[in-house]
Amino acid sequence: MKPYKEIEHTADTALEIQGATLEQLLMNAVKGFYYLASVPELKQSGGCKEIVLKETSLEELIISFLNELNYYLTVHFCVFTGFEKFKLVKEKKTWKLYAKGILTVLEPETILNLQEIKAVTYHQIQVERKNGVYSIQIVFDI
Repeated sequence: MKPYKEIEHTADTALEIQGATLEQLLMNAVKGFYYLASVPELKQSGGCKEIVLKETSLEELIISFLNELNYYLTVHFCVFTGFEKFKLVKEKKTWKLYAKGILTVLEPETILNLQEIKAVTYHQIQVERKNGVYSIQIVFDI
């Protein structure tokens, strides 16, 4: 069973994502994002790229992270096929993400079949924890 599921939304597309830890929640959000963008399963290849993000809330950090992935997908036609380092830290009133991912360039035939995601939205976004499982609903503007 996938750690994310597509849910109905009036104008855009939304995912409900779950994870046992916050790091797993973010990794499952990555999988769901690439699913919506129609990125096929790829083997890890390519160079590494570091991402360091800092936001005032966990929800803002998740949106910033997914928008960063969207930037690499739409501008550079690259996807992160794995992460060598992935650390989420809460420091006082800020959340920080330190990630080092394997960036893989897409083949031209794959690029032609991508679903454009214009943005990851803030619409009703909230991380919740129930019965030891984190969950979040994210709406994507397509």
